[in-house]
Order: sequence, then C-alpha cells, then structure tokens
Amino acid sequence: MAQKDFLTSRIQEAAEMAVAYQTTSYLDFYEPTLQMLTEREIARYPGSECAFFGGHEYCERKMLCIFPQSQEPTDTEFPIDCIQIKDTSGTLTHQDVLGALMNVGIEREKTGDININNEMIQFFVSAPLGEFIEMQLNRIGRFSVAPKKASLNEIIVFEPNFIDMDIIVPSMRADAVIHAVFRISRSEASALIKAEKVKVNHKAINKPAVSLKEGDVLSVRSKGRIIIDAASGVTKKGNIKLRIKKFA
Repeated sequence: MAQKDFLTSRIQEAAEMAVAYQTTSYLDFYEPTLQMLTEREIARYPGSECAFFGGHEYCERKMLCIFPQSQEPTDTEFPIDCIQIKDTSGTLTHQDVLGALMNVGIEREKTGDININNEMIQFFVSAPLGEFIEMQLNRIGRFSVAPKKASLNEIIVFEPNFIDMDIIVPSMRADAVIHAVFRISRSEASALIKAEKVKVNHKAINKPAVSLKEGDVLSVRSKGRIIIDAASGVTKKGNIKLRIKKFA
C-alpha cells in the first residue's frame, strides 16, 4: 500500500508539471500491476498522458514516462541503459544478478527486466546508472564479472516461450480454466482464487466465478502463467474448446 501511495503522489506531481510547464518526467521501472494503476490514475489529470518502455517490446518491467498531451516520447528517448555480462560459468540466476545489484546500492525500482540466455546476461537500469555499474559491479556471487553497456544493436530481444495447449472447459470461469490447465481439483483452484493468489491481467481476483475472455493473461502463484489464446468451438455436450498459451 505504501508503494502505491508513493507512486500516486509522484504521478500527481509529474502530471501537474506536464500541464503547467509542458515538462516530461521519467520515473522508475514498474511491474504490470502498477502500470495499470498509473493508467487509471493519469486520467484524473487532463492534459497529461503516460507511456511505458522497458528496453524492448517484450519487457515486463517498464519505465514510466508522464508527458504533456500529444508529446509522447519515442522509445529511444527513454533514459535506459542496457548492461550485458558474459557468464562463462553458465550458472548465474536472476536472483544472483538482482542481489549483486542491490549489494552495490541499486534499488529495485531503478532496475528493469533481467534476461539470461545461455552465457549472456542483459538487464536494464535507469540511466546514467550504467556507468556506475561498469565501475562498481565486479562480482556476482563467487564469480568475477566485467559488465559493459550494450549499444542499441546489441540488445537481445528475449521473446517469451510458450507451450500450446488445447483444453475443454464447461465454462469460462476462472476456477474451471485453472482446474483444466494446471490439473488441480476445482476446489483447490477456488481456494487459490479466494486467497488472492490468482491474477487476471495482472490484477488479483478473489471470486472463482470471474469470467475470462480471449486475450486475458492469467497467473497462478507457484503454478504458472497462461494466455487465453482462442475459443475454437463447442463440443457436442456444450463444453468450450480453448487454445491456451502457457509460459514455459
């Protein structure tokens, strides 16, 4: 709650600056839930707008920009540095990298996505922190590292991997879909929802009867995340055929 209250106050300040002084403000990196909160909140300030960018089109954590109406910045105007590190050990994890950044004083809000592919690590930070990281970050865990800023043409676009699934459900209720996708009982699915461990489009739900639709992103804590890709028809018994994309 404190983080949301702080963000709301920053949105207000930046929006008022955009309207009064035609000023563009770049804030921190935020997860999808807070991106949605910002989009709702900015509507309270006519004359200002918001946009998000994280480094490439598939980033989940994105930097917030608040700007005067009709003056949206391009992606390249966002003050974001991309840092890349060669991991010859092939063992470093997302948590290892995040922990090392925090150890040198980089706050989580200043850090975007952390992507690891084979022996290459790339992550995004608010500029000009890139130079600081190049000088100060020399170890991750027990391994020596040599971070360097990546140019635009060196950024690797990490597309999410999906597994396609075809399921049959009696309805589009959230508990029915969770039951079919994750192969747990309907009662267990309902319990997860009531405990607010399920999000639809990055917003927690607490009612098993919530109806899903094509394009919805559904995540279940400790189980995984899916996209409702398409409804492909109805069976003879009236059940719904669904194509699901499950994040690998």
